[in-house]
Amino acid sequence: MNPLKRWLRRVRPRQSAAPELATQGDCYFQHKSAPADLFPCIDGANLVCARCCTESCIPRTPQWFARCSAAGHPTWPKAVWDMSANLPVSARRKIVCLETYWGNHNARLFQDMSVRPFLEALSTQLHPEILIAHRFVESIAQLSYYMSYPDGLCWRDRDVLDAPVIYLSFHGSPGALIGSLESVDADTLCKSFSGWGGKHANLVHFGACSVFEGEAGEAFARTFLAASGCRAITGYATDIDWMDSMVTDLLFVRRFFEDPDPWRNLRAIHESVLADFEPARRLGYRLYMP
Repeated sequence: MNPLKRWLRRVRPRQSAAPELATQGDCYFQHKSAPADLFPCIDGANLVCARCCTESCIPRTPQWFARCSAAGHPTWPKAVWDMSANLPVSARRKIVCLETYWGNHNARLFQDMSVRPFLEALSTQLHPEILIAHRFVESIAQLSYYMSYPDGLCWRDRDVLDAPVIYLSFHGSPGALIGSLESVDADTLCKSFSGWGGKHANLVHFGACSVFEGEAGEAFARTFLAASGCRAITGYATDIDWMDSMVTDLLFVRRFFEDPDPWRNLRAIHESVLADFEPARRLGYRLYMP
């Protein structure tokens, strides 16, 4: 059975004050759209237009937009995808996490800690939940497979392109990330993420030791921010304790996704984490914005 049909069999049609809209030829929110601009809503009962999905559905029926987003917007035409660049974070509840194998650095096969279960546990506490995409990355070649423009998977996967948070979990040094096979230097990181924030508002978090330490770290932060075009980058200026940094990250991520306008309030969100969690201050938790 077609995946969309399976989805439609599982969901209930949204409650409409005027269910006859679908037969009258107007969209669900009565935008007086031309018939050629209408397409089936994922609820299986109503017709919608591009304006519905980008302006009306999010504030007025957010639970339905969340379901549609989780399903990958299977009914949206290309015009709506293009319009979605300006959708608020509340409609793009996604984190893409690239992480190193921590145990490989010391050949400890039973050391299998990962940030993934922490992010997934946080997701279940938020409504709608955050979608988590997670991959292990160990080398420049693997990073390029995901991030190299224009053929990297993240650039080709439109579900990833509008993710507001890219989470990089590695060992680190000033201006560099360290995987289990090799290090990724500042120049490679800047080239890999060049233009990443050009179409959708997003931030990159460096969950790694000392990436922003000293003059080299500060210079990397400025260069990466300019090259990527991201709204912000976050990370640490000292060697970090794994659990303390994990809690810091979770506090920020939760407050980011719960804020009604996180891009406007980024500094306040960051400062609230520093104020409420002493280890975040001790670890040199940083926020950089253009």
